[in-house]
Amino acid sequence: MIISAGCFKIALHNMRTTMIYGTVKMWNPGKGFGFILSDDDDELFVHVSDLHITVKNGLREGQRVGFDLKRDMKGDKAIHVRIMS
Repeated sequence: MIISAGCFKIALHNMRTTMIYGTVKMWNPGKGFGFILSDDDDELFVHVSDLHITVKNGLREGQRVGFDLKRDMKGDKAIHVRIMS
């Protein structure tokens, strides 16, 4: 489904509505990106711009996270990444 508002279009079919969980596999704070291994054993790219506003100091390897999945032509990536307590 595509929603159009003026010149903006949002492709809703690219977003999942349920949170996914996983573990930070690798995080490079200097470059601002890393990878998350989901509980389903999928490896997902994550960028510092896709961290939830509550994530102040980046991520750490081995940390449990929850996230949404974005699918695009470059592949799947984790967005709205939150640290799980």
